[in-house]
Amino acid sequence: MKKSNIIIIISATILVIAVATASYLFFSKPKESKKVKIAFDNFVGYGQMYVALEKGYFAENNVKVEPILTNTYLEAQNLFIDNKVDGVFEVFSDTILSNIRNSASSQVVFINDSSFSSDGIVAQPEISSTSELKGKTIGVDGINTFSHIFALSILEKAGLHEEDVFFKNIPDPNVISALENKEIDAVHSWDPTKSQAVEKGYKVIAQASDAPNLITDVLVFNSQFIKDNPKTVQGVVKSMLQAEEFTTKNKTDAAKIMAEAKNETEQDMFQGLSGLKQYNQQENLRLMTDNNQPDSLYSIGRKIIDFYKNRGETGRTLDLKRIINPSFLNTQK
Repeated sequence: MKKSNIIIIISATILVIAVATASYLFFSKPKESKKVKIAFDNFVGYGQMYVALEKGYFAENNVKVEPILTNTYLEAQNLFIDNKVDGVFEVFSDTILSNIRNSASSQVVFINDSSFSSDGIVAQPEISSTSELKGKTIGVDGINTFSHIFALSILEKAGLHEEDVFFKNIPDPNVISALENKEIDAVHSWDPTKSQAVEKGYKVIAQASDAPNLITDVLVFNSQFIKDNPKTVQGVVKSMLQAEEFTTKNKTDAAKIMAEAKNETEQDMFQGLSGLKQYNQQENLRLMTDNNQPDSLYSIGRKIIDFYKNRGETGRTLDLKRIINPSFLNTQK
């Protein structure tokens, strides 16, 4: 064989190997380099996202996160349902409803907080108690949402039933104008809007602690996204745990970060944070374990599922293990 032919064969072989290697590297690259979009509304607890960004926790854990702050709670949920974002902060009861309707399409990976005074029923000044709400119009942020469930729970404690009142859909940003225009007699609201309403003279006649554990906020990702991007989800969860630790130890500084990011007052942010119970790694693990403790997601979840069954929203039992995923809480991975 001629020397020139040998050179051609060797060159071609090298070229084939190079192309094959490049193709392998390209197609086997992790799918986790894109920016993760996470939606949330103006609720003060979700402001920990900005703490994680400001303190550099996401960058430290090699994840790129794009926070999507929406005008309303339902807008954030709809972005997630329509697959326009990868994750969403929402109340666990709405995670359950979404999975009932969409066959377990999402999973909880982190518990952000539970509200005990950051949420409440705010009423016109002349109303002093929930027992006075009979025949009145109550605003909630969506029918069959956590807001509706919370209002019903408060009414039940006062001996009232759903048919005793009128409900009106009032997104949280519209709460104060609806009160001022006398569209409603009372409304479920959360901080910072709740505190702003109180500053204007409206009265809190019930708060989240009157319905313990009902308003538990979680971070949820699409199940397929979790399957395709486990390292990214791991990094997000680790960053949120770091943000929780910072916020718990430095509430004033955290409130300042949130206020600047959301164009709110530091006082409103601090007051809202003071009305929350936030959860560290060990508390997250405990609450995401199937046990008999009343604040675990399993205990809360079974009550919520029964609520939706009684309302005809579902005739089947949702397997909570399919939507509660504590595997990313091991921050040593």
